Amino acid sequence: MRSKLKDKWLATMAEELRALEDNGVWRVRLVACDNEQEFGVDYSVTFSAVIEMSSVKRIFVLARKWRVPATHGDVPNAFVKAEKEAELDIFLRLPRGMVIPKDVRRRLGVTNNSELMLELMKTLHRKAVLVVIGVYVDDLLVTRVQQHAVDTFFGGLTEISIKDLGPASKFLDMRAAYNEDEGYEFDQELAIEEMLREHGIESAHSVRTPIGTEANEINEASDELLPASGGGGVMTMRKFQSLVGDLMWVVRCTRPDIAFAVHKASRRTHSPTMSDWKLGKRVARYLAGTKHLRLKMKGYGGVEEPLMVVAYSDADFAADKADRSVTGGLLTVDGMAVSWVCRNRVISPMSLRVDNQAALKQLDGECSSSKAKHIDVRIKFVGAYTKSGVLKPEYLEGEKMPADIITKALEAPRLADVSVIMGLHRARAV
Repeated sequence: MRSKLKDKWLATMAEELRALEDNGVWRVRLVACDNEQEFGVDYSVTFSAVIEMSSVKRIFVLARKWRVPATHGDVPNAFVKAEKEAELDIFLRLPRGMVIPKDVRRRLGVTNNSELMLELMKTLHRKAVLVVIGVYVDDLLVTRVQQHAVDTFFGGLTEISIKDLGPASKFLDMRAAYNEDEGYEFDQELAIEEMLREHGIESAHSVRTPIGTEANEINEASDELLPASGGGGVMTMRKFQSLVGDLMWVVRCTRPDIAFAVHKASRRTHSPTMSDWKLGKRVARYLAGTKHLRLKMKGYGGVEEPLMVVAYSDADFAADKADRSVTGGLLTVDGMAVSWVCRNRVISPMSLRVDNQAALKQLDGECSSSKAKHIDVRIKFVGAYTKSGVLKPEYLEGEKMPADIITKALEAPRLADVSVIMGLHRARAV
């Protein structure tokens, strides 16, 4: 090794190998063209199937409901817990600079499939005990009605060295503050600051709204496309895509107030324009001035009371001259916002021309038959849920509609009002 960090590399490799030996396994992976990785693209940021952030927030909702703070757990050396299959042969090439005796190599095993990690070593199910566990790669989020059940969960996994990090104060990029009376507060202030530094806009002046109402008037057909590549301070397509990706992560975690603006900026990431870049930069400037905002989860109702799920929906028709309409929705559990979405909606129906009058009458709802169950399900399931009492449609005045923030550009006063309804507010004094 010729790197200046040679000693640190060797120490880290030795630590990893000790963990492999302690677990009696070797870590093996099949990598195609590993030399094609690019720093800043797929080098330090990797991708894997993980828990949705909306589900993470639901776990925090349950923790608040049960008055048992969610516990953060960590799985060190997560890929070396499964034992080797007896029929599996091992072909191993040691890293340069490492020497392992042959007798040690012979008694070590290997896992050939990361999915083997999903096999539980011990069943933790007990009668009348429910432990809710969220897994994000090697990070765990655990809660339960009684604290002792959480402690028992971690105690039963000591043999695979799972660490109990205590009440979750930071999960992924979200900082969490818990108060018995006020519930949870989440923010991404540090993550936003890091994002601004990474994109060189940490000193940009803040703005009061993430998107202006004039955004719908831009003539996209004549707008200048961003170059695919360039040096220096030139904004390129790849840099724009990186910025949008960072903004989308913030939206998913704690900031529904920028959902519409990010949706607008991310529609053409394959061929972005200068207007898209200006909008993305404006959203970042808005976050710079509002990075202190926190998503509050106070909730209502006692432990024994059922959870109340409420959905809000809104649409903005024909305001955008390019897309014509946007639809959005917000889901709350016990008054705590856990999920929100903004997407385009096609308002012009496709023509379906048929030569069967009976089929047309069924589609119009004038009649039905047992042979058209698939049509009934698709068209009438909302009505059926309403009649059965599962779904309860209710009218809500426009001024009280929180989903407004997801579907349209709002003036600063209205944006501030709806943000409060959504649960966004300044950090409470310590």
